[in-house]
Amino acid sequence: MPETTSELPARAGTTTTPVKALAPSELRAQVNLLGTPMARVAAVLTLVLAVGLLASGDAKMLSVVNFGLIAAVAAIGLNLAMGTTGILSLGHAVFVGFGAFTAAVAADHGLPYPVAAVLAMLVAAIASLSIGPLALRLSGLYLAVGTIGIAYVGEHLFVNLRSLTGGGAGRMVESPMLFGTKLSESAGLAGRLVTGDMKWFVLLSLITLVVGACVATLGRLRWGRAFRAVRDNENSAAAAGIAVNRVRVTAFALSAALGGLSGALLAGYLRYLNPETFGLEQSIQYIAMIIVGGLGSVSGAVIGGLLIIALPTILNEVSSALGLVEQASGTSSSFNTGTLALIAYGLIIVAVMCLAPNGIAGGLSQLGRHLGGGRAKHDKQH
Repeated sequence: MPETTSELPARAGTTTTPVKALAPSELRAQVNLLGTPMARVAAVLTLVLAVGLLASGDAKMLSVVNFGLIAAVAAIGLNLAMGTTGILSLGHAVFVGFGAFTAAVAADHGLPYPVAAVLAMLVAAIASLSIGPLALRLSGLYLAVGTIGIAYVGEHLFVNLRSLTGGGAGRMVESPMLFGTKLSESAGLAGRLVTGDMKWFVLLSLITLVVGACVATLGRLRWGRAFRAVRDNENSAAAAGIAVNRVRVTAFALSAALGGLSGALLAGYLRYLNPETFGLEQSIQYIAMIIVGGLGSVSGAVIGGLLIIALPTILNEVSSALGLVEQASGTSSSFNTGTLALIAYGLIIVAVMCLAPNGIAGGLSQLGRHLGGGRAKHDKQH
């Protein structure tokens, strides 16, 4: 039987060296997401925390975590472009906005929520494909400036397409229906009250898990290797027969599609959309998530998303409980909890960058390897 081969995405006019296809056993080893003891411990700990949070029924904490999971989906998408492929994008929030407003319009027309979410992903991906082939011919600071232009153009569209977005006043969104019930409404289950936040927590956790697993698996396969090759050295990747532009555009489109999915989730959960939410400031926040969590790491994107979203709330709660500063108010100009949150927010980001250059996920992974190496050495000596 002839040996099967596969090729990396080929550049036009070049030849490629066939790459042996992975055997089924090798493929399973490549995509095994819980292949290390550290990963299994993290999975069990995450499950315990999720069950505990769900059982507590703390509405405020559930809301914060839900917003963090929505942001994590967008951060995973940006990490695919920036961390895995090396595409610096300062306009990622625009694609989140495309997804959010697409889902809102789909809800107006009575489309099922899963269909609306798929449409949101498609519209965001198409929007990226309309600008990606041109913008991605740039690199470095030129690409950063180009994506800033994307952010401003997108914000201008959102503000001026009033019939779809509501303009500067924003627009309301219908509560999504799933399995015959509105996700925002409370319901009884086995004699226990299940709130809308609880429903969303379960749904968002599952979606984040599936998205993260798919992106992590992609990173271990042929296209993932092509993404990393382009990130590491475009000239070497092109010399190896990889179609650099095609790979960059593909990564950009996939990143935008996940941003669109995050937007659809945000529209359904928040039920109100403001065009100003999807500007340059939000795009920079997504970049902060993946840098703090860990570039190129799916778990890092989730950690960063949860941390960046939850940090201001946690700081406000702690400072208010200790009575260190006064509560922030619309007319207050003194040092308050809002100011403290911003200062601590910046300091924590700087501290993470100094102490863990590879992000929190990278630091935890290094710690796990160190502990595993220490145990192995101890067992060998005994």
